[in-house]
Amino acid sequence: MSSKDDVLKILQSSKNEYISGEQLSGRLEVSRAAIWKCVNSLRREGYCIDAVTNRGYSLRDNKKAAAGRTIATGSGLTLEMLQLTMEKTTAKLFVYDEIDSTNLQAKRLIIEGQAGHGSVAFANRQTAGRGRLGRMFHSPKDGIYLSIVIRPDFDMSRSVLVTVAAATAVAEAIDRVCGLGLQNENQVVEKDGARAGDLCGDRKAKVETQIKWVNDIFLDGRKVCGILTEATTDFESGAIDNLIIGIGVNTSMKGFPKDLRDVAGAIPLSDAKAKSELVARIVEKTLDYVGEICDGKTHKIGDGKTDRTGREKTDRIGGRKVPGFMEKYRQKSMLIGKEILVFKGVYREDPRSEIDGVRARATGIDDAGGLRVKYEDGKRETLATGEVSVRL
Repeated sequence: MSSKDDVLKILQSSKNEYISGEQLSGRLEVSRAAIWKCVNSLRREGYCIDAVTNRGYSLRDNKKAAAGRTIATGSGLTLEMLQLTMEKTTAKLFVYDEIDSTNLQAKRLIIEGQAGHGSVAFANRQTAGRGRLGRMFHSPKDGIYLSIVIRPDFDMSRSVLVTVAAATAVAEAIDRVCGLGLQNENQVVEKDGARAGDLCGDRKAKVETQIKWVNDIFLDGRKVCGILTEATTDFESGAIDNLIIGIGVNTSMKGFPKDLRDVAGAIPLSDAKAKSELVARIVEKTLDYVGEICDGKTHKIGDGKTDRTGREKTDRIGGRKVPGFMEKYRQKSMLIGKEILVFKGVYREDPRSEIDGVRARATGIDDAGGLRVKYEDGKRETLATGEVSVRL
């Protein structure tokens, strides 16, 4: 009898009781990774197996998993997969096969007292994903959609740096992980449902991620990731209680509407292991970089607070140390030195068809994350996130 059959037999005999991965590996004398592989093989065969934090696995009688719990089924990621790859952080994970929005769920978990600093809400699909200014964020099945909870030690004036930190972390994570498990052992970007752009060949010709100020990640000229940072604040003091970093990475163009195919791209990861590795690196790097913003202090992952030594920098923002990731963010900018259009004002979908743009040249990014521009009339300005949209 195979290990997979042994796992199924134990789960069937447990009568809806939860059996931990540790118990299963001990009884069968195999690794927890082997148990995870067996469980996922059974799921592909149609068995509905729940995975719940601190409880383990349970075989359900019905074939359809309930939404809104720490469960994932089908070809998406599971709680166990993420736990195995996130060895460098003790972040509390909440994994869903489908959810309305991971940012909304993170807010609910905060209200319920379940989510502390570093907690992560992940979903394989969102039914009501949101982007900047309340716009819809297309979130088809088996993408990467996650929200990270941050309890900062800084005020609102430095909150833009959190988005900068997350963008840098995501870009670096994609660059690092994409060489580990992309289709046909090549780094590729999906365009209109087809694979294009070999990124693995000559190192000098390698295409890497770029960041479009302030929160979009591009690869081979197409947007593959969007980031939305939201805050909850104390009404009386105005201090930030929590920041929620929402990150959405396209892993396939299947199901994308026609109007998005001209601008969007995807990173078609070959298997769940590569996807899980990318999620882990994104979370770990984001938390590391956010720690640099906290003036040498950050919250302990989970509950409570602990001191942390920040990276020494001679430059400063209002007397504070400049995070080390700022230079990396500048190096990945796709705007610096380019002619751009600056749009100010309120718009619904596309500013190019709703308000007038002003031509300018992007000259740099300051230590607070602001975009420095020079207009055609010679006037200079530093733009802040949330008040403009920039188009190449």
